[in-house]
Amino acid sequence: MGKASNLLPLLVLFVLIAIAAFIGFIAYSVANDVSDKAAKRMEKKNIKFSKEGMSVGVKQISTEDISDSTQSTLMKVWNSASLPVYKAKLRWGQSAEESRPSPLNVSSTPSGSRKPYSRSDPNQQDMKKS
Repeated sequence: MGKASNLLPLLVLFVLIAIAAFIGFIAYSVANDVSDKAAKRMEKKNIKFSKEGMSVGVKQISTEDISDSTQSTLMKVWNSASLPVYKAKLRWGQSAEESRPSPLNVSSTPSGSRKPYSRSDPNQQDMKKS
């Protein structure tokens, strides 16, 4: 019985070491899985990890794409801008009488804006019939 009592603490030690090794293995596996998933997500964003360190890739955008987007933006700004009082000082190909600025807010239609072939304007419908 003396020999068995000497082996009992050794057996408990081995069981505790086995439990600690199992917990360590599970923690190691989880850490590797998380790092692999993080590396895959970062590679989608052009960031790569290697033994030398981290490298960041640059997305390639062609010069034509840049100029197209710039031109599109400028045209949107140009089309949305309005200068209602602006009159050009130089009128190429017009006589002196035509180049004079006309009074503001004067138009031939009652609504103040030109709407060609509008279905809601009865004057235009009468002109089409005659």
